[in-house]
Amino acid sequence: MRDFCGLAVLLLLAVAASGQTLMSSHPGPNGGSATYRSPISILPPITGAPVAYTLHEVRVQTLADGTHVTQVVRLERFWRDSQGRTRLERSGNASNAQTPDWPTAVIAGPTSGFWYVLEQEKKIAHRGRLPAPFSGPSISFDPTVSADIETRTINGVLVRGGRRTMTVPKNTQGNDRDLVITTEIWTSPELHLTMFMETHDPRVGDTTMTLENFSRAEPDRTLFAPPADFRIVDESGEFTVTWGAQPPAPPPPPPPVPLSQGISGGAYRIGGGVSAPVPIHQVEPSYTDEARQAGIEGVVFLSIVVDENGQPQAIRVARSLDPGLDQKAIEAVSQWRFRPGQKDGKPVPVMAGVQLNFRIADRPNQ
Repeated sequence: MRDFCGLAVLLLLAVAASGQTLMSSHPGPNGGSATYRSPISILPPITGAPVAYTLHEVRVQTLADGTHVTQVVRLERFWRDSQGRTRLERSGNASNAQTPDWPTAVIAGPTSGFWYVLEQEKKIAHRGRLPAPFSGPSISFDPTVSADIETRTINGVLVRGGRRTMTVPKNTQGNDRDLVITTEIWTSPELHLTMFMETHDPRVGDTTMTLENFSRAEPDRTLFAPPADFRIVDESGEFTVTWGAQPPAPPPPPPPVPLSQGISGGAYRIGGGVSAPVPIHQVEPSYTDEARQAGIEGVVFLSIVVDENGQPQAIRVARSLDPGLDQKAIEAVSQWRFRPGQKDGKPVPVMAGVQLNFRIADRPNQ
């Protein structure tokens, strides 16, 4: 339920065949970019359950004077056929999600062993290989763990619903009282799909996610292959696609925080008898208004040194996402505390890496 992690229930198993491919996304009013990578692992394809829909997310925030501010913050289109092949298209327009364009499409074909990212404007199909599906115990799709399970019908589908509650203790995010966040989730175990989700969060307002243009008919098979006039580009690592007009290059990330005087002798690397520091107190990073409005999501990687007292030093950005979010990540990690790493039984300064995942509140992971 937090801005930077979110709930991964809406599309998690619906697009399980494609795995975790999107690393970061930067949609804008006239263009944008997105970075992808090949999935490390995938779940078995969901077969015999064709489905198509448009994901619609609306956030309503009530101001102190009673004014309601409504924003459409997410729009995606999804198809799955009986073979378990999937196609996901994301809006590329952050400022007008009511009438979005669809600059990219992610196709996963578990039967062919390939996945594709289509750049619609440039007619390029980035192709990567899919790993073998996970062969462990079967996974039951039922994210609505709750004491008040109910059933109802949504879009002609029988669904099970429940409510989750999370409390943010006072004084953890500048709040002078406990913040209670509730989420109502309705899912279809038959389709491995969440059909409706509504969140009440006093920090960001009320968020509702629904599936529109819902269909259980078999999709057109041409949706699951690159068009004949697209150029195929094979990919083995991360790659970035762009569309429309690109914004000016962002300013460089904030400079690293210098080492304290107590680490004049340098820091050790983990391994070779040097143990890793362990977080014992963590502070969540917050979003900037600019990043939230622009729909920026992704991962910030920080490099730090944890000193003998368990305090982070020399914090620097190893992989940038957005200058504002980079700074928020640094501010949060600077307040973390660790059980320091040790060498020969004594605390020593140790170099470490920290990954902070920024996700718009309740945004489904893909």
